[in-house]
Amino acid sequence: MMQILQVHPFLRGEGINPAAGGKSRVSRSLTQFLGQQGVKVALYPFGEGILGEQIPAPWGDDFVAPVFPTLSFPDRRSFLHLLRTAWSLRRKMCRHPGMQETVFSLASLRNVLNEFRPDLVHNHFARSDFVLFLRATSPRLPVVLTHHTGAKGFHLELYDHIIFLSQWMQEQFAPVGSALRSQSSVVYYPVEDIFREGAIVPSRDRQAVVFVGRPTRAKGLDVLIEAWRNEPKLQQLPIRVCGSSEEEATDSRWTREKGIDLRFEGRLSPHQLMEVLSHSILMVNPSRLEGFSVAVLEALCCGTPVIGWAPQIAEIQSRWGFEVGVPFDARAQSSGDLARSVLAVLEGNLRSTERSAAIAEHARQDFSVERYGRENQTIYQSVLGLHS
Repeated sequence: MMQILQVHPFLRGEGINPAAGGKSRVSRSLTQFLGQQGVKVALYPFGEGILGEQIPAPWGDDFVAPVFPTLSFPDRRSFLHLLRTAWSLRRKMCRHPGMQETVFSLASLRNVLNEFRPDLVHNHFARSDFVLFLRATSPRLPVVLTHHTGAKGFHLELYDHIIFLSQWMQEQFAPVGSALRSQSSVVYYPVEDIFREGAIVPSRDRQAVVFVGRPTRAKGLDVLIEAWRNEPKLQQLPIRVCGSSEEEATDSRWTREKGIDLRFEGRLSPHQLMEVLSHSILMVNPSRLEGFSVAVLEALCCGTPVIGWAPQIAEIQSRWGFEVGVPFDARAQSSGDLARSVLAVLEGNLRSTERSAAIAEHARQDFSVERYGRENQTIYQSVLGLHS
């Protein structure tokens, strides 16, 4: 039986923290899938500062993996060795916790590897120093990275294999001819099954535009608001903001906008979000930087066209051979460009029920958890085969 140590969020994860994003949801669903397929899997949420005993499975929503603590007291015999290792690692680290935390992290990782004895480690924190700790503790243990972020990860050369979320991301960080290219692949995100079920809401029953995400600069809510503020034709069209808490909405300067029907829906369950997406005319997420947005995929599964992260929308349209929305890059385009794109969608055939059905059919076929899990398992087997 294959044994996989998954390194992804726990305390910051979707099951506990409603602020968790796509990386948390996807990595958690992969761990669940592996466990259900008979793979022996455990979770090590590096960097979360968990001191204590192992948390046995199942926990939460029948989560199948035990959770190992990420900090441990070193014993006397190993303390000096761990201290020397920590000192040497700190010169290479991109993030700099205190020396005590570094030593405790090394001690916990050593304990986990000795107790669980994984065949392979799968890390989901691209911009972390985890792989340095792993190589210092077990230099030859195979390790795979899923590169969830749109910003380049740390220490990529230390991984046996890197999974990118899109061809665009692979070209950015492992271009053709580079040393990383031959040890990388593309695996598209999945969405939860609830978004892949149910009838498509006809265009006549759809209202409002939806934005999904927290009101941060990276997500581009300011660009969306400015587009509405400066284009009178859009101001009667409601905007529903999903993913922001009531507290954030109350404190947000966006709630003071005049002449714009702006509704903060708060943090929604998957079922609630599916209902909002299914009854929306259009999703508008004018991001300044994304990896491969799960929210975009969820909208497409509901048959809802998207104006969003340009590389992602362009890649999906190239893959399927028809328009699913409008690519938009807030780093290079203006709120005026966004307003014109929204008006073009409202006046075009992307709103038709027939197009919604075609979008949903392709998305539901491409973005299943089972497909995602199988592709990851194939990569594990390939990496282990090379090591054997």
